[in-house]
Amino acid sequence: MAAKTSRQLEKYTLVEEVGQGGMAVVYRGHDTSLDREVAVKILHPHLADQEESKRRFQREAQAVAKLRHDNILEIYDYSGLESDESYIVTEFIHGHTLKAFLTRHPISHPEIAAMIIAEVTGALGHAHGVGIIHRDIKPENIMIRADGRVKLTDFGIAQIVDMQQLTVTGQLLGSPAYMAPELVEGGAIDFRADIFSVGTLLYQLATAELPFKGKNPHEVLKRIADGNFVAPEAVNPLVGDKLGKIIRRALARNPAERYRSVEELHGALMDFLGDVDIEEPRAELRRYFADPAEYSRELQERVVRALTQRGKSALEQGRSAAALAYFDRVLCADPRNAEVLALLDQIARRRRMGRVMVVLAMVLLLGGGAYGVGQYWPLGGGGSARGSGSATAVAIGGSGSGSARAVVAGVGSSSGASGAASATAAGTGAVAAGTAAGTGSAAAGTSSGTAVASKMPGVKLASATVNGSVRRPKRHATRANKLLKARVGAGTGSARPAVVKARRVEIIPTPKAVTIFVDGKKLGAYGPDLRFLTLPAGDVELKFRNAACCFDKRISIGADKRPGVLRVRLPWKPGRLRVLVEPKRAKAEVILGSIVGRPGHALEVQIPAKEAYGRTTVELKVSAPGFATKTKRVQVRANAMTTTTVTLSPSK
Repeated sequence: MAAKTSRQLEKYTLVEEVGQGGMAVVYRGHDTSLDREVAVKILHPHLADQEESKRRFQREAQAVAKLRHDNILEIYDYSGLESDESYIVTEFIHGHTLKAFLTRHPISHPEIAAMIIAEVTGALGHAHGVGIIHRDIKPENIMIRADGRVKLTDFGIAQIVDMQQLTVTGQLLGSPAYMAPELVEGGAIDFRADIFSVGTLLYQLATAELPFKGKNPHEVLKRIADGNFVAPEAVNPLVGDKLGKIIRRALARNPAERYRSVEELHGALMDFLGDVDIEEPRAELRRYFADPAEYSRELQERVVRALTQRGKSALEQGRSAAALAYFDRVLCADPRNAEVLALLDQIARRRRMGRVMVVLAMVLLLGGGAYGVGQYWPLGGGGSARGSGSATAVAIGGSGSGSARAVVAGVGSSSGASGAASATAAGTGAVAAGTAAGTGSAAAGTSSGTAVASKMPGVKLASATVNGSVRRPKRHATRANKLLKARVGAGTGSARPAVVKARRVEIIPTPKAVTIFVDGKKLGAYGPDLRFLTLPAGDVELKFRNAACCFDKRISIGADKRPGVLRVRLPWKPGRLRVLVEPKRAKAEVILGSIVGRPGHALEVQIPAKEAYGRTTVELKVSAPGFATKTKRVQVRANAMTTTTVTLSPSK
């Protein structure tokens, strides 16, 4: 609750204290000359005698005075260096900081994070345009006005380009978790330092975690300097590849690899938002901040609908890779989306049919067309047959367990006639066509070329050395293609292996901080290096553990199963809620759903499985004889104790 006051500071009446930080205290005030509400920021008395503190205050006033932007706090007045009390007067914002908002309303969709940052980059673009680097972008310095307008505040350590040294001796200015590496290392900085800080904030909003964390500021700064962080889409799959690339570029350790300007970053964010038909972030945010829960529900439907339509359009245009990228984002938001799953099946059938056509073409070539190969293959001048020292093969997986014949049709270097050799392969059948260097015949699997097999089940494309160089088939290891892997392999006929041996699976756990076990053996912590698993043959049991917040989750995968993508949600451990009541003399009882407890006693709160971040908001009631019953909403985290105080008022 704000502290009331009636102090007069020159022409400003200080009505109540609304906040304070390390340098200053902020009051809601009244400008008696212009009859308007203002915010008055007054330097702490113990800093008023320090020249550097007063100059920092002056820099903030000078920096903000240069700026006129809808997303930047407007300055009205400044006391000056010679004043006994240093103060800055600005517009008063009815609202709260982004940090305070996030504690009550965790962001549900990365698109919301992108919209907030789009507004911030608009403000920064204006500041950079007049030569001002903010240097302290963080949730505490972003206000959400009551009408949903995003406001960038606190230019207290802003650097006006070409000004002199801005650091205080022995003091690191700025918030460690959001600092750019060049700022940490004391190097020269430019506008790209703000881009790094914005990237850090975007990561935090999109994943609910900071990219650089540590037990103390020193550890955080070291990790920033090293440039190591977990990919945002690994922390929250909803981020997807497109936004993930935007964040990673903004967080590049080398400033030259970041966006060249915040305008360029803004453009990338707008392109990302355009995928879900969001063109006016400001209007969207107005609706979101008015009712976060309802807007999030509506946005879920809009995102799925828009991305599905874009994926279908990409398919119609023959852009399957783009379509799979859109469908991937849909399935992250809605894993059981029937329409997209049906479209993936359709793509898989086309791919299986394509493989069958390749096989049939090779069979026709090697059967009825062998003579034609010998007669019309371009062999060189003078009609003499000359081997090229290469062989290209297509191997067709068989389905039986017995032997199969392998036939090699070749064009020799001595007579130009086609030759054939046979070989026996256990469990597989193979047909190979090519040119053998030497005798006009080659043994299957031992041609002069070096075979490089693709990952397609049932069909192995091989390439060989050609004139001393290696030619490898193109492979697209995109995340979206992996979603099709199980479906393509699920076809029937000779193009499908009879027995699944090694199986590659992508793990997407909730929460992300889990340790993975396979058949009781610890593999390690989930992350970029342990995101994909190659499972052995036979039945496999996977176990996922995060003792800090969850119960273990076990999943059995049968020998004949190839899951492709495995989404794992660990059961949350219950949270505990302790309610303190004032005044202590009140004989109160605490009511939480069907549970009735006493003040100070811990109540167990179940965390719904659907909660992505292990926290839930509950409503409790406190009643006592002689006092009015009071209701309060409290957020509780899994396996953590939350303490809240309820102050009762005497009943009338």
